[in-house]
Amino acid sequence: MKFKQYNTINNFWTRYGELIKKYELENTLMAGNCINMLKEEQEDAFYASIDDNKGNTLLALMVPPYPIVLFATGEVDEKAFDLLSDSLMTLNISFTSVVAPNHLAEQFVHKLQEKEFYQVKELTKMQFFRLEKVTNIKRSKGKLRLAERKDLSFLKTWVPDAVIEMLGDEIDGEKKALSMIEEERLFLWIDENDIPVSMVAKTRPTFSDITLAMVYTPKVYRKQGYASASVAALSQMLLDEGYRYCTLFTDLANPTSNKIYKEIGYEAILDYYEYDVENIVTK
Repeated sequence: MKFKQYNTINNFWTRYGELIKKYELENTLMAGNCINMLKEEQEDAFYASIDDNKGNTLLALMVPPYPIVLFATGEVDEKAFDLLSDSLMTLNISFTSVVAPNHLAEQFVHKLQEKEFYQVKELTKMQFFRLEKVTNIKRSKGKLRLAERKDLSFLKTWVPDAVIEMLGDEIDGEKKALSMIEEERLFLWIDENDIPVSMVAKTRPTFSDITLAMVYTPKVYRKQGYASASVAALSQMLLDEGYRYCTLFTDLANPTSNKIYKEIGYEAILDYYEYDVENIVTK
């Protein structure tokens, strides 16, 4: 069993790009991150692999301050997670969370806890959804349009409110909203009175799919179907652009949103777990 760290995304992709593309749908987080980083190398990024003696591979990728993302082919030997946790500690790699298909995340944090290197603080259970065709459902009246600079007056509040509601994190709302507007990733649902009432973003395009995120409706506009309408409209637009699938992640603790996405045509593929982790050795 061998651990190998790669110093650039190009080296990592040269070795494992074809494998990542082969499992692109199940591995959309890692695939999307790799594609983004191939365009622009990220400082302090971490890329590593562990090949066991049975033809299976465990891959790990992290771009600070985001979580370590794990992916594996086959039934990776538990010793691979031992080796990964030991290597992270030896290399003094700092991280605050890990996200992966549930069985991988569970095995990894179990090894962390065994070694008492880290304290696992919190678990978020997510479900990964895929859509191939938008269901023809009744939608709220209105239209989808790309967010513009003039929308910053309210998006600088909407964006951080959405992040706090979904992730519990505080961010610079105006900076984040402006970045998404300039990258043409943020969309608004405009009601029949020409009022913006909901938002949705696109992110992490891969070779065949693209992810929807930042689905948010201010409380005053909720329970009127605006989020459903915006997700359905953006999903159809992206499929029309040539993507084979649209994907998204939902919080399993929110059955209402899961039900809405299923009505649009999304189907659950697998569960992802995200664990918050605190290093208790180097403190």
